[in-house]
Amino acid sequence: MFYRDRDASFINAISYKLYYYPFRLIEQLSYNYFRNKQDSIVNQIFYKYNIFNQITEEKKIKNNKTEIVITKFPVDYFDCLDNGLIISDLNTYTADKYTLVYMINNNIIFKPIERSTLFIDNNDTIIVKSELFKHDIINGIACLTEYKMVLPSELKRLNTFRPTYFVNDNLVNDTFYKTEYQYNYYNNGVIKNYVNKSGNITSFIWGYHNRLPIAKIINSNEEVDNFLLTNQLFASFSTKNLQDYEIDYLHKKLSSYNWQNICEFETFVYDPLCGITRHINTKGIRKYYFYDYFGRLKYVVDNNKKTKEYYEYGYQSGSSTKTFDIFKEDRGVLLTCSIVGSGTITNNSCLLRNGQIVSLYNLFPVTPAQYFEFEGYYVNGVLVSNPKSYYVFDDVKIEARIKEIPVANLLCVILGNGTLSNNSCVLRVGDTVNLITLFQVTPSQYYEFDGYYVNGVLIPNPSNYIVLGDVQIEARTKEILRSEIIVRFGESIISDALFTYYYQTNNESWREGYIIADSKPSSTINTTTLSFPFKFSLKITQILPSLKVTIDGNVVYDYIGQTQPDLLIEHEFSEFGHHEIVIEIP
Repeated sequence: MFYRDRDASFINAISYKLYYYPFRLIEQLSYNYFRNKQDSIVNQIFYKYNIFNQITEEKKIKNNKTEIVITKFPVDYFDCLDNGLIISDLNTYTADKYTLVYMINNNIIFKPIERSTLFIDNNDTIIVKSELFKHDIINGIACLTEYKMVLPSELKRLNTFRPTYFVNDNLVNDTFYKTEYQYNYYNNGVIKNYVNKSGNITSFIWGYHNRLPIAKIINSNEEVDNFLLTNQLFASFSTKNLQDYEIDYLHKKLSSYNWQNICEFETFVYDPLCGITRHINTKGIRKYYFYDYFGRLKYVVDNNKKTKEYYEYGYQSGSSTKTFDIFKEDRGVLLTCSIVGSGTITNNSCLLRNGQIVSLYNLFPVTPAQYFEFEGYYVNGVLVSNPKSYYVFDDVKIEARIKEIPVANLLCVILGNGTLSNNSCVLRVGDTVNLITLFQVTPSQYYEFDGYYVNGVLIPNPSNYIVLGDVQIEARTKEILRSEIIVRFGESIISDALFTYYYQTNNESWREGYIIADSKPSSTINTTTLSFPFKFSLKITQILPSLKVTIDGNVVYDYIGQTQPDLLIEHEFSEFGHHEIVIEIP
């Protein structure tokens, strides 16, 4: 923020003072002598400066004729802006005032606002030429948006022309000014295009991270300009350092459009550290620019390998000329990919160098929609056999095809006694499902689940079943084998004798029951088991005068005499089936 102290010859900046007294050239004299060295012509040049030491007036006097060039900079309107005080609240300003204040506050003071050339002859002042430069602030950058002129063919006397002045916070221009060019910019401050007074548009395409123009389209129109602005490929060039083949492709594309017969265009390739290295015009004629190791232009070569320009410099250390293989052209090739089917594709175009080998999977990743699967990449209806190593040879349109995954109907029937939670399900081929969850089986009493079967073959891993197509599944149950033990009592057995029994299967907990002899002549014990052997124990709690126990015809206990209380007789059945226990007193 700057303001001028009216009581001192210095400039204030924020809260401190800068004292600066430069040496200014205020007058320059030159003498041109004739051969007799007595007669001469004196040329005089006088200079005037503003408070920022910018030349605001240059007066040339030659042969009693005077030419004056008057230039006004932003600071020359200083006194018109809040009485010389620049404040920070810019939101209340008009567009003109905002621009001037912003330029001064941000030290953008060397861009002229108006430049007029006056010619004085016989005390008659004529405006020979006057230029007006209108700026706008775009993303913090002061950009020239309009250029106006008073043409030399329209000579005006000074008393009929008034320089630009400031009224009510607006710049007022003389009506003699005619717009020559209007400039449009991108948000980052680089020029988009400019329009001349005839309405012809000159457009630019930028590259190298928006630092250098890579194409210039001359004599275009709004249709062409809109096309350039909306082309995604061209827009992508601005964000990266470009390769030669990419700009070659850009030139090829510009040449292929049907509007190229009304436009002229040029493309440019750069070495960002030196400058332009290749220029191609509308007809495809090329120029190559070569630099030495100091970054200085050395020579210019045309399409026919002929040196058109050559430069020598006063200082050179050793061999300083770079060498380039300029006649090996890298051709740009564009691959575009469209999706056929339901799904998305991450990228739909890619610019490559001719001869590259690339992976289409990496260039154009495909994400199928639900119930769809990627089928493959196709070119002209033919499946690309090796998309991981695709050879780039020309512009090509690729189709990424996606197909619907076929529907599979799973039917389940129960074979045996039991019920199913579900008997049908619609899935997709390739799905992995859990049949145990999908078709839950509840066997009937004395039945157990035997497994899921397809075409008579047991499914080994029903929790990870892969669906291959329509199929009927059998959920089989089988009867649980039962063991029946018949206990017979002899006539001599005491009628109220109590017999307690225990049995154990599969190392499970013991199960208990009891039999009273009153139930004679026999009682039946039914047990269930999945495997053998199972253990059986008979506990006789009462004291008997004698006891004989026979199992399956084999005497396992025979005692004459009084038995001990809580007598325990144990036996293990190794075969499944019907068994008989006979208890008697001999």
